[in-house]
Amino acid sequence: MHADDIDSVHDDYYDHEAACEAIAVTAHDDDPRTWRCLDFERKPNAGYDSSMVLATPEQAEALRERLGFTFLGGDEVYN
Repeated sequence: MHADDIDSVHDDYYDHEAACEAIAVTAHDDDPRTWRCLDFERKPNAGYDSSMVLATPEQAEALRERLGFTFLGGDEVYN
């Protein structure tokens, strides 16, 4: 898949519909990786980008333990 293959109508902010389409392309039954949305402290009225991580459960746990990452929804995955 190439970025041009996803129809995105929004150039100035995160296009969740395009992201969902990209996630669906990577969601294979035999792939242990899942998409997770990074969580972080947000300040009122500040703009933020969404950051997604494609990782196995073991990789996600290592990101938590070693780098202190947290994910929206805890262990919620987007496949």
